[in-house]
Amino acid sequence: MKKFFTFISGLAVGSAVALLLAPEKGEDTRKKVKAKAKEMGHDLDEYSSVGKEKWDEYKEVGSTKANEWKVAAEEALENATKKVNRSTDATL
Repeated sequence: MKKFFTFISGLAVGSAVALLLAPEKGEDTRKKVKAKAKEMGHDLDEYSSVGKEKWDEYKEVGSTKANEWKVAAEEALENATKKVNRSTDATL
């Protein structure tokens, strides 16, 4: 995820520098910078939305797996307890 944000930051800086160094009138350059900022803001909203969806998906999968492991551990503990109780009863 860090590489992604580094890429986006580099893209933003590179775009800004390219626009600022272009041989155009100041008003035209400001319009281009504003349009590019809006476009990047829209892209960032899209990326964050996708990221949130993925996060929710991973969170759900993780929660399901954790619950499965908990149930399996409880069953293993119950089975082990039964075996110990049976072996204790057999020796008495």
